[in-house]
Amino acid sequence: MILFPRHTEMDNTQKWSNSFKYVFFLAQCLALLPVNGKHQIYSKWKSLHILYSLFVIFVTSILLIFQIVFAVTHEFDRNVLSSIMMKIYSICALFLNIRLGSRWQKIHKQWNQVDCVMDRRYGQLKKINLRIIAILSVYFATSLGAFVNILKLQGTSNILEFELYSFVFNYVPPNYAMALIFLFVYFIYFFLSNFIDVFIASLSMAIALRFKQIRTRLELSEKSQFDLGMTEFWLEMRRDYDRLSHLCKELDDGISGLILMSFAYNLFEVISYLFHQLMMDSQQNVAFYFFFPYMVLRLLAVCLYTSWINDESLAPVNILNSVPSRNYNPEIGRWLVQMSFDNVALTGWKMFKVTRGIFLGVASIVVTYELVIMQFYGFSGKT
Repeated sequence: MILFPRHTEMDNTQKWSNSFKYVFFLAQCLALLPVNGKHQIYSKWKSLHILYSLFVIFVTSILLIFQIVFAVTHEFDRNVLSSIMMKIYSICALFLNIRLGSRWQKIHKQWNQVDCVMDRRYGQLKKINLRIIAILSVYFATSLGAFVNILKLQGTSNILEFELYSFVFNYVPPNYAMALIFLFVYFIYFFLSNFIDVFIASLSMAIALRFKQIRTRLELSEKSQFDLGMTEFWLEMRRDYDRLSHLCKELDDGISGLILMSFAYNLFEVISYLFHQLMMDSQQNVAFYFFFPYMVLRLLAVCLYTSWINDESLAPVNILNSVPSRNYNPEIGRWLVQMSFDNVALTGWKMFKVTRGIFLGVASIVVTYELVIMQFYGFSGKT
């Protein structure tokens, strides 16, 4: 019989959130996840967390309105459209995170309960802290590099003349205090628009690794042939799977809107860069060949991590189907039926399930769009 590893009990409120402390810290710095304290209690409307989020939403909305007015009356190009979409994406993400904050305590409590059981039976997740730090390091390096590059492209050290928000001063008198506020808020929503992907990927990875522990335990039992005939073994395994399934659904209820917004925004950026490439000169193409792969990798990373949950949740099927007849029992049948009808996956606001098949869907959209654009513009000139 396979013995389950034992660990000293920890405070349940600290169990899994310790691994995500850097993610949660960055989220709150970027006006996301308005919760308080180690118990992750939802902030009240008058708390600093909520007021901070509402402040960023308010200032970003002002910038959005002024930029739309300026674009309609002056110039409207790809860069302006991309800037407008980033602001809309950030505002929607902040509102969705306020909604997530109201559900976070329930998610946090259920995740702690699941982690307590899984740690006792399967051991703690290995190297999850290093994985999260690696993801955050890549995110921070790329985002900071892009932000510094944007500041260099302003062509001036006078913050009143930054193109990021200078359109506002066509309608109101220039003001250094206002310019500093706009620059700070731009910094927040620029990093926020990239951080949403990291937030989704980190949470998805943690659940996927828990499903992987179940698959690994089944593979070990299949090789040893020790527990395959024990009804209690299959009952406990199915219960563990069911706990993770319910946790995934609870998490999906909270972040499915963010997943939809992330896919929509990343897909827009990829398609926008493809369209813009047709109008670029040779110098601009250098920037295109740097930023376009970055946008594609961002989109693929979100697809990969979110679909990983579905992959690992279906992994036990082959093992269950190969159990010898002498070891077969009703719990195996129940588990197979559950996996057949209860497809575990994160969703884009219940509109689509994120599985490996979404790779093909995204690729077909991009290729189809490129072919249509090439047909409209022909293969002459800058194509």
